[in-house]
Amino acid sequence: MELKTLMSVVLLLLAMIRIAVSWADKNSLQDAMALMEFKSTVWYDPLNTFATWQATGVLGEHPCNFKGVECDMRRMRIKYVDISGCQLRGIVPSVLGNITLAWGFNLSHNEFIGTIPRGFGRMPNLKYLDLSNNFLTGFMPTDLAKLQFLNFYSLANNQLTGFLGFLNMSSLRRLDLSNNSFRGPVPESYGTLLPNLTQLDLSRNKLTGPIPKSLGYLDDLRRLDLSRNLLTGNIPYSLAMATGLNMLRLKYNFLTGIVPDTDTMRLFAKAFFPGNDGLCGPVVERACPSSQVWKQVVMGLFLPPLILSVVTGVVYLVAPPDEFSLSTIRSVTDNFNNNKILGDGGLCTIYKGVFLNGKTVAVKRLRPEYYNDNNKIFDEERRFLKAVNHPNIVKYLGACSSPRLKVLVYEHMANGTLDMHLHKERGGLSSLSWSSRMNIAAGVAQGLAYLHDDKFNAHISDIRSKNTSLAFTNPEKSIGTSTGYLPPEYATDIEPTTEGEVFSFGTLLMELLTGTEPAAPVENDVEGGLQGIMERAFPDNLQSVLDPAIMGGASYDQIVLCTKIALDCTKANPEERPKMEDVLRMFEQAYSVGPAYASAFTIFSNICSSHNTDLRLLLLQHC
Repeated sequence: MELKTLMSVVLLLLAMIRIAVSWADKNSLQDAMALMEFKSTVWYDPLNTFATWQATGVLGEHPCNFKGVECDMRRMRIKYVDISGCQLRGIVPSVLGNITLAWGFNLSHNEFIGTIPRGFGRMPNLKYLDLSNNFLTGFMPTDLAKLQFLNFYSLANNQLTGFLGFLNMSSLRRLDLSNNSFRGPVPESYGTLLPNLTQLDLSRNKLTGPIPKSLGYLDDLRRLDLSRNLLTGNIPYSLAMATGLNMLRLKYNFLTGIVPDTDTMRLFAKAFFPGNDGLCGPVVERACPSSQVWKQVVMGLFLPPLILSVVTGVVYLVAPPDEFSLSTIRSVTDNFNNNKILGDGGLCTIYKGVFLNGKTVAVKRLRPEYYNDNNKIFDEERRFLKAVNHPNIVKYLGACSSPRLKVLVYEHMANGTLDMHLHKERGGLSSLSWSSRMNIAAGVAQGLAYLHDDKFNAHISDIRSKNTSLAFTNPEKSIGTSTGYLPPEYATDIEPTTEGEVFSFGTLLMELLTGTEPAAPVENDVEGGLQGIMERAFPDNLQSVLDPAIMGGASYDQIVLCTKIALDCTKANPEERPKMEDVLRMFEQAYSVGPAYASAFTIFSNICSSHNTDLRLLLLQHC
């Protein structure tokens, strides 16, 4: 009896071992298959790097024996791949994301082309990623934004474009995005969501705007290189007080104002030139105009708690920086004169405000029912607006709050709305070209993708042509209802969702393609309105429904792809609609097949109209 029991135990152990080995083999095979597919995408290997990368199944051909591969020998799983400096030519496939236990990849100093795949975001243990010194194009990958263990991240010396992506990486120590073609501002969030950063290199790009004050609050920051960009404004006092820096490079920008006289600034006095001819003060041994000295003193270089606010032509020292007084708001709107109304919605009225110095703003006055006699909703929106930092979203300037009045102030887009420019029959200003419409759609898509990021809990905006503000002429038009832009599920549930927002975007794209308003009457009362018309015409009869104004500027393939994007976004089932980050990639594909194609899909970093003027897309908050 005891012998039988012993044999049963032995058999059970053997079975468990067999299962464990089978499981390990299965996962090792998954790793090997990913590497073999990677090998198949490389067409030039002059150093025979992949000579040992052979199909598994024979002793000595396990992926752990491949050149450049390190394994966790206990689990027999790949943990690190280093094929740097091998002169490889090919693309980097997303299948590498199947190597889920890997903690590092070094593919630097090769000749890889194409975009950065999304697969790396599937590696929760990833600590090291070096894709520098290749010929990669496209944008920063969004799926990497929240890898909490990533320690080293380099995309330097490639051909990447677009805006610097949102990053929330609490473990990141070194970030190198230098020598690409990134545009737009340096995100303020880098100084708060990358708390352990020691080295930041954003040099040799096309970045604009001021240096974020938050960078000066990174306690561990030792090396900061922002040189050879298009940065403007003053050197933040917080950065001047960052005593931990041992390397600072700001040369070849357009910085101005007094260089704060601190030990840190004196240490790096040579870091500001050449370039930055507008800098002055004792640190750089350049005299400042007397008016500049006074302005800098007031702005807080010597009195940092104070903040300059120019309102109604008078200088005030106020705190906090985003508060406008009630008297100021009444003054700039002529006491909320009806002639100043830009738009009127169910929850707010938007007025044009004009300061004595000529600066115009959009003043959004909320109706009392919006905040229900408490500040919770109002304060939540203010916090959200302060966090938003994106060139395609209207800039928040401040607020005014009293028991009977809640006001939000934005920069004013003096060029009216897309609706005004698109529909000439109602006095529209211009016939938008195909490239302009593509730029508009892509700009809105990127703004939405930014808002739909988890950081903002998918804060919903009201997307329609009347709420899409442009930046190149002057008239205003009232903001109407969203009829035609609403998804079918809102008929029973009016709670806004990201899926509903995607539907609204798809409808806006159809409006750009056809020049027809979604709520406009359609011939023969076609079921489904504008969406129904597009579905019936797709793909062979699109010419019959497209706006004739775009026919000369686009290839048929490009129009088909854009129509497919619109149809995918307006699917009846919300779960079948793509996410906005997927829509961005679809637009990249659309650009690659048409005459408007730019080698690295520069649409988001160079949004311009057919008039060669700035056509920045800015989204008004829900009203």
